[in-house]
Amino acid sequence: MARAAILVVAGNDEQRAALTRALAAAGWRDVSAAASVAEAVATVRGGRGQFACAVVAERLADVAAVDGIPILRAAAPTLKVIFVADRTDERLEARVRALDVFFYHVAADGDGELLEALAAAVGRPRMPAAGPPSVLVVGDDSALLDALRRLLARAEVRLLPPVPLADALRACRESKPDLVIVDLPDGRPADGLELCRELRRDPCMRHAPLVVLAVPSLCDGVPGGCGDDGWSPFDLCCRKPPDPAELLPALRQLLDP
Repeated sequence: MARAAILVVAGNDEQRAALTRALAAAGWRDVSAAASVAEAVATVRGGRGQFACAVVAERLADVAAVDGIPILRAAAPTLKVIFVADRTDERLEARVRALDVFFYHVAADGDGELLEALAAAVGRPRMPAAGPPSVLVVGDDSALLDALRRLLARAEVRLLPPVPLADALRACRESKPDLVIVDLPDGRPADGLELCRELRRDPCMRHAPLVVLAVPSLCDGVPGGCGDDGWSPFDLCCRKPPDPAELLPALRQLLDP
């Protein structure tokens, strides 16, 4: 699942636990932790591209953070990095900023500044919906859209009016659905994938789970790596025609508050 997960990397056990607690208290559900760069690299590589940001402390268990950040970036090129220093140090800050980190944070300044930096980097965490979660179905195949509507009527969701691919970005910005299902056109699946990438980049939508529907031959090839950097712009690929036994449990998991 790839809902803008956050990775905390800190060599000190107490600092790692404190950072993780602060993020969880702020509403971040998908928070993982690592003590070393080696462990962090293994985590992001096993995460199928869902990590949006890493909060990296000055002191790590294996190498200095200034040496570890390039290693982590090589494993996850799209990862944004927030660096947490133990103290104010102009020389250290200059070295870290030269690595093009998203934000340089001094731990003594408190968690508020860190949380604001994280929100600026990847948006705020998706909060539980007040009522049934809303689902928007996107696609140009009217027969498939009708089948999906009948299938989703069995789920505890609020189904929004379906929209074609060309209108999807506008519709998502207006209605801000909790989950989007995108039908990848058989003859031009790249159009659907590009929409998913645009939604992932949009501040209003970057935390909404994205499910794509694709022909079996395509669906078997795309999960976990739609780009050269291994970044996947969606959370789940389901084969067409959708199997209720596969799709409905997956939607429940993705929408679990």
